[in-house]
Amino acid sequence: MTGARGGQLAKVALVTGAGRGIGKVISDHLEKVGYKVIRHDIKDGDLTGQYMGSYIASKHRSVNLLVNNARPLIRERLGEEGAETFHDEMMVGVWTPYFLAKYLLPKMPWGSSIVNIGSVTSFTVSGESAGYQIAKGACLQLTRVLAQLGDPYGVRCNCVLPGAIVKGKHPLAKQMKNVHFAAQHGTPMDVAYAVEFLASEKARFINGTSLIVDGGLTIHDNWQTWQRAKNLKP
Repeated sequence: MTGARGGQLAKVALVTGAGRGIGKVISDHLEKVGYKVIRHDIKDGDLTGQYMGSYIASKHRSVNLLVNNARPLIRERLGEEGAETFHDEMMVGVWTPYFLAKYLLPKMPWGSSIVNIGSVTSFTVSGESAGYQIAKGACLQLTRVLAQLGDPYGVRCNCVLPGAIVKGKHPLAKQMKNVHFAAQHGTPMDVAYAVEFLASEKARFINGTSLIVDGGLTIHDNWQTWQRAKNLKP
């Protein structure tokens, strides 16, 4: 397999939730910087960590980067979620990333990386569904646990925590700019760059922690302003 860098073998990256939005942008960017990207999305079938990890491991000699980005398609607001939606958030946001990583770790070469995509709702409360917010909170501990499990294999695990990210045109883009420093909002490429960095040799001594990508949104009361702009309780 020939990669984009001087004929070297391309590193293999598996990205979940790669069919649209942030996952698609991450996948496209990783391909541009030389990875062979395995894209998995909900349309590709059941996202079951153990099955998928075993399947990927059987088809590819090694996986150098795992990006756990998937989340359920159904979006509900805080207090309005049903049991099924809550269950789906836990399965896709916690259960699957854990077992997927567990079954891939033996196939990941020394120096490989796992990057979980969390959210600033990992440590704040927003109007998103309870299942989503609890799953993202668990993502921080999941990251620490996988860093511990990955240690014997030389595999690091870190987490990216995006803030308000605009994917194309957004009806609240103006409000987003107003609550960020320098009047800017985030884009999926900001998340993709963070993933690339955490997976790189430049981040070799960064492990079991999180990188907040929110333009300073959560360090002052503009977070509350942003929640009010969405007409949601902070």
